[in-house]
Amino acid sequence: MKILPLLTTVSTVVFFSGCTQTVINTGVTVTIPSKPEVSKVESTSSFAVHEESVLKEAEGKKPQVEVSNYMFEKEINAFKGLTGAKVVASLPLFGNPPSVSGDLLVVEEPQRARIIIGDSLIFELNRDRIVNDSLIRAVAQTFGKGNSLIVVAAFSDSSGSSDFNAILTEKRAKAVRKKLESFGISSSRILAFGCGSAKPIAPNNTVDGRAANRRIEIYIYPENMYVDGVCGQ
Repeated sequence: MKILPLLTTVSTVVFFSGCTQTVINTGVTVTIPSKPEVSKVESTSSFAVHEESVLKEAEGKKPQVEVSNYMFEKEINAFKGLTGAKVVASLPLFGNPPSVSGDLLVVEEPQRARIIIGDSLIFELNRDRIVNDSLIRAVAQTFGKGNSLIVVAAFSDSSGSSDFNAILTEKRAKAVRKKLESFGISSSRILAFGCGSAKPIAPNNTVDGRAANRRIEIYIYPENMYVDGVCGQ
């Protein structure tokens, strides 16, 4: 998996003779080729010219930053194969959040997998009745083994009253949890949260934005991982 993020925030930098290793707090290690050493007699302007030539030479080539060791990579690939979900990588510490547009996608985060599903792919309009359980079944098939923790969070747009949105999303989250249990996942491994209109991922002042905010998010955590702030509080 090759990514070229904008390196704006790092936690610890350790210099080696051949490269720079940036150790991120999440445990992900990014290896970046080090800049060529500049002799004491080399002027600042000549180094700037060198930098510009390196950038021009790199245009159109594959990124030189490699990020590895994402959680659940095998399971994510299996889920993609079953559903055709779009998979994107996230490096939030670099200040470049991924695009989360689309009705079905998986965000690979350093310590969890995050599945985003448009509500219309599962539920009846403005109801908690499941009309299509194929994606929930795919989650159970690909992430159900082992002792990982599955967190279900349902979200609404800002239309309607806050009470209605809170009740509807809570019922939807519980419906997904119940369906996962019917596919063989122990209830002790599933948490469910109704988040109402909290934590929007798109503007609520457009039709497309509101559609994007009406969603189910399923987070897959490794065993014994601490979970906090699911609804953004």
